[in-house]
Amino acid sequence: MSSAKRKNELLNLFYLVSVVLLLLLSMLNIQNLSHKKNLKVLGISAGQDLTEIKNKINYWEELVSKNPTYYDGWIELYKLNLNLGDYTSALKAYEVAKRIDFNR
Repeated sequence: MSSAKRKNELLNLFYLVSVVLLLLLSMLNIQNLSHKKNLKVLGISAGQDLTEIKNKINYWEELVSKNPTYYDGWIELYKLNLNLGDYTSALKAYEVAKRIDFNR
């Protein structure tokens, strides 16, 4: 067998192995993506239900009503309302938090 023919066969084998490896890695990646349970879509986890978010909002609203200067509570309300898509409530919570600590 000539040297050029041998190099050509090795190159073809390399290409074949590379393609198979890429296909295997792609399949593994697709499989990993399909098994993830906490994929986020527009800020809401796929497994996270709207009632759960509303329950958290109720909890934080009750907490900040008892402690109106609790900065972290207002920030949590801001994040939860933002995730829910209630931009008006999110903005109100952010403004209250900003008044409490304008340096943050």
